[in-house]
Amino acid sequence: MNEGAPISANANVSLPASQKPIAEWIFAGIVLLIQALSFGASPGYMRPFLNTTVGQVVMSLGLIWQMLGLALICVPRSPVLSWPAIARWIVIPLFFVVPFFLVMILGPALLTIVNAIGPVMDTK
Repeated sequence: MNEGAPISANANVSLPASQKPIAEWIFAGIVLLIQALSFGASPGYMRPFLNTTVGQVVMSLGLIWQMLGLALICVPRSPVLSWPAIARWIVIPLFFVVPFFLVMILGPALLTIVNAIGPVMDTK
């Protein structure tokens, strides 16, 4: 290899195999950390939602859905799952991670609204 030659912009530079999945695992860790911090900051907001059967089922299914998405991001690339970079970093998080964030944020608020409207709608 010529040590004095400049590296061209089209050079195919890749990370060692041991460092490739680090970005994916960091992304998954940050997602879970944000959710844990948001639940820890105001557990009273989530408690009424988690005390109902519907809330428990929705949160459980949402968490499983999100874990499936994070697994798709963190799985090493293989011929079966050869996702392009745009799918790994944009499409999968939008389809798997964002819905669980919305359930965490909007689920308790929706339950509060439904409980508040219920008595108003039942009056005759």
